[in-house]
Amino acid sequence: MLAVLQSELPDDTVYTADIGEHLLFAIHYLKITQPDQFIASLSLGSMGSGIGAAIGAKLAAPHRRVVSICGDYGFQMYGMELATCVQERLDVTFVVMNDARMRMVEAGVERIYGRGSAMDGPLVDFAALARAHGATGYVARTVEELRSALRNASTIGPTVIDVRIDRASTFPANARVQEISNFTAT
Repeated sequence: MLAVLQSELPDDTVYTADIGEHLLFAIHYLKITQPDQFIASLSLGSMGSGIGAAIGAKLAAPHRRVVSICGDYGFQMYGMELATCVQERLDVTFVVMNDARMRMVEAGVERIYGRGSAMDGPLVDFAALARAHGATGYVARTVEELRSALRNASTIGPTVIDVRIDRASTFPANARVQEISNFTAT
């Protein structure tokens, strides 16, 4: 999915990401060539932080394409900033990785406590939510639908692309990812 973003978007696109497994994929797979091209708040680990960062990036660089890579639960918490984008005609593209799960939270609980439970909920139609706010909204279930949504994203207001991802997909827990457990208090 990230390769599709980069193949369809200008080379100077600014990407933001909030906290979730989508951040791990973004850090791993995006090819960043400019120092101001990727924004993520890693210190506090705040779900939804990439949404506000995208709005700020667009205000700071109105001539550049800005894409917020966010998770479905982060978008549920801070996605109402979409109304601000509509009101101010900010053409931010929100790419919502939608699996109806808080997979990184699940994994963190399992790593810390050795057990956990599923943290999932209903599948939200973020494209319909976008349209209800007066924004452009698409659902992408395939690579071609994602390509089409990116090509047709609004240039006079926000676009939400609801990317339906496999609920079973997860970032592999290699040594670097497992190192995260060292940051927990025991």
